[in-house]
Amino acid sequence: MNAIKKRRLIKRILLITAPLSLIAVLGILYYLKLTTYPEGIVRPLEEQITFNTETFNADSGIVFHQPTGTHIVIPAGALVDKEGREVTGDVELKFREFQNANEIFLSGIPMQLGENREKYMSSGGMMELRVEQNGEELVLRNGEEVQVELANATGIKDPDFRMFFLTDDLNWDAGRDFEVVNNDRRDSALAALPTPPTQPINPDPDSIDFIFEIAADYKKMPHLKTWEGVSWKLKDSKGDLTPEQALSVIWSSIDIKDQGEDFEIKIISEQPFYNGKIRKFETKLIASPMLQGEELMAAKEQYLVDLEKYKVILAKLKEEESRLIKEAGVLSKFSISGFGIFNIDKIESTMILAHAEFTFDFEEEINPLINEIMLYVILEEENGVIKFKSHDWNKAPILSSVCSMAAVLPNGTVAYVSSDTYRATVDPDGDGIPMNGTILFKTIRMDYEEFIEDILPTEPDNKSIPSFV
Repeated sequence: MNAIKKRRLIKRILLITAPLSLIAVLGILYYLKLTTYPEGIVRPLEEQITFNTETFNADSGIVFHQPTGTHIVIPAGALVDKEGREVTGDVELKFREFQNANEIFLSGIPMQLGENREKYMSSGGMMELRVEQNGEELVLRNGEEVQVELANATGIKDPDFRMFFLTDDLNWDAGRDFEVVNNDRRDSALAALPTPPTQPINPDPDSIDFIFEIAADYKKMPHLKTWEGVSWKLKDSKGDLTPEQALSVIWSSIDIKDQGEDFEIKIISEQPFYNGKIRKFETKLIASPMLQGEELMAAKEQYLVDLEKYKVILAKLKEEESRLIKEAGVLSKFSISGFGIFNIDKIESTMILAHAEFTFDFEEEINPLINEIMLYVILEEENGVIKFKSHDWNKAPILSSVCSMAAVLPNGTVAYVSSDTYRATVDPDGDGIPMNGTILFKTIRMDYEEFIEDILPTEPDNKSIPSFV
């Protein structure tokens, strides 16, 4: 074969093999894209846990307290920009915390180390703290620290927990120790709550009130003439006779003493017995005189004003008590020299009952391999999240944990398996022996907003602390 023919043949081979090589490279890249788990924060939905924000003066610092009990102190003059220049004036604190598995799931913050699907981070409370000025992130001056007391999601002191930092928002560091402390601020505030006020008394009697008049012989007991025609409302009684008996017997003496808001009516009755002896009965009635006419109308109007004021004060007291009770009783205390994401965690080995190949009812409509559908196993009690790409569903374990599952579909919906459905599917007979082989899960389809509302029920905002009047 001459040189010209050889060159033509080589050219044809190159023309044929080049596209094949490109296809092979693209195939490898696509395979790696399908099988490799990305580092860092990957939110499953566009929705995320919103930041609580607070504007403060960098020169003064801030003490930032949350309804969960989390307490953060940024010292005065501690902030600089990324070039190390001093920052003054107003800055914005941005804070959010993740206290349960569903919040952690929505955050997209990684809860596994590397490619290991059998170990995960069980969170005892996680937070993200940033400070910005004019949209630019700030940092702490060298040597400065922020003091943090983070609401402890476990409520216990466990030596296996450590405090981790998500370095560069990508990977967790090796972790370090922290201190577990009692929430003394909450306990002191509860103890210092004012005593509930006394409910005002309705001057207008109702059907359950005991109302009486004192009918006496005013010639024999002239001191009672002042109370002629006055109606009394009984509040309390003590002594030998019931109020009904004391008011119906023949009195030996009766004395009325003013005790401020109320009066004490002391009734003494001496009754002869069959043997000729005299027995003395003494009864004290605590009562208040009832108003009449214009005085009653004025008292009723004032009563309505006082009652409304009483209700407002009582409601504020109950609101503050409820707010304090919701705070965590135990806090994770540590200091930080920078801003970012911090997690109180321990590394857990997944308690696997068995392995099975998971399949889902949406696979009839969507090819999970082509569409790269991620399966999220949400460990509800351990505050952890384990992720499985489509090609790893055959590795998904049957767990002893209380867990739910979610798959974000490309059509804008979420396929959800509740913890009850999960347990009923892997253990249909309820005898604790899980199924093996292939397991088909039936899912609930919800759009993003409906799904988020379902797993994150909203509660009233209790950030403000009411004042008392």
